[in-house]
Amino acid sequence: MALMWQAKAPGDVKRYSWDVPVQADDALSSFTATASGVTKDSQDSDGNSAIVYLSGGTASTIGTVSFAATTDNGETIKETIYIPIAPTGNANAFSATADDVIDFALRPVVGINGQATASELALGLEWLNGMVAEWRSHGADVGAQLPLTTASVIYAPDNWLLAIKTNLRVLVAEDFGRDVSPHTLIAARRGLQVIKNDILDALDRSSGVADDY
Repeated sequence: MALMWQAKAPGDVKRYSWDVPVQADDALSSFTATASGVTKDSQDSDGNSAIVYLSGGTASTIGTVSFAATTDNGETIKETIYIPIAPTGNANAFSATADDVIDFALRPVVGINGQATASELALGLEWLNGMVAEWRSHGADVGAQLPLTTASVIYAPDNWLLAIKTNLRVLVAEDFGRDVSPHTLIAARRGLQVIKNDILDALDRSSGVADDY
């Protein structure tokens, strides 16, 4: 299961951590971290947390950090984490709340200036959680932490967020018996494919780059 860290701007040097999911009777012994599309300046550990300090990156791309952790009991745990590289000084550009996504999806149902009911919002959230979970098992893991609440923040490149919004709009519209425009259907399909392609490209870069620590 791939994860997504909060976006950083190219000029930022930021500390990120991965809590290694060790068993109750085990502990983190050591780890390696391989960075691609972003520079790993250093690494450290704190208990069962693997810590990296990252800099650089190219705006509007996705970097990756791939971990291989070894535990005291000899278990090897691997994880790849994506990090969106945002425009300089605008690291919040690649984020939206689940409520933002649901509001976009429900617009054809409630109207431009309409207000969704509690039951409509609940249905939208149910569909969003189901969609993100299904994508995760089909090569389109956007890194969102499940289960999402309406206040949950989704960190992802802008084109990924648009894909999430349009695909949810398609699902919600069908549930309410509303028609979806051909443009929205095409945008949803293309957007999902873009996410899959971006993830494959990021994984390919990560597997072909030597550890820079």
